[in-house]
Amino acid sequence: MFRDYPAPSCFISHAWGDDRHEKWVLELAYHLRRIGITCYLDRPHGESRAGFATLIMQMRAASYLLVAGTPKYRHEKYEERSVHTGSAVASEMNLLQERLQGSDSERRSVIPLLLEGKAHLALPPMLEHKSFDFRQEHHYPVNLFNLVFRLYNYAPVHPESPQQTTCMR
Repeated sequence: MFRDYPAPSCFISHAWGDDRHEKWVLELAYHLRRIGITCYLDRPHGESRAGFATLIMQMRAASYLLVAGTPKYRHEKYEERSVHTGSAVASEMNLLQERLQGSDSERRSVIPLLLEGKAHLALPPMLEHKSFDFRQEHHYPVNLFNLVFRLYNYAPVHPESPQQTTCMR
């Protein structure tokens, strides 16, 4: 179906330390990779400058930034940013802000995924209103399908507006 479309890439930003969410992110990356999407994971590459540089380089290279929203994500990566000044987390959040404050295409390249809690408690304020809702496991296949369409820029399919099926190209 997507053979005529260039393969996108994505960087998945998530909070570290919750085994259940980390497993979910790994499974999402696995499914996206199986259909040809390059996935970079928000995982430490060691505490060295080279590790941080790799993380930031991957984030800059990615066509899309996927934000896996949970209350822990919002707290650790958005609300407590000042604690991490000078770290990869601060750089990651700065790059996210750059895209959100950029052109329309840059803003559209940031895709919030709601994994847990309410959007206003799990995502940065500029991402609260248009998230793919992955909180219910039985909706995963449909949301994954819609996300893949979005990543391939095939159609502006969104869980709240399934009637939008025209090609964006």
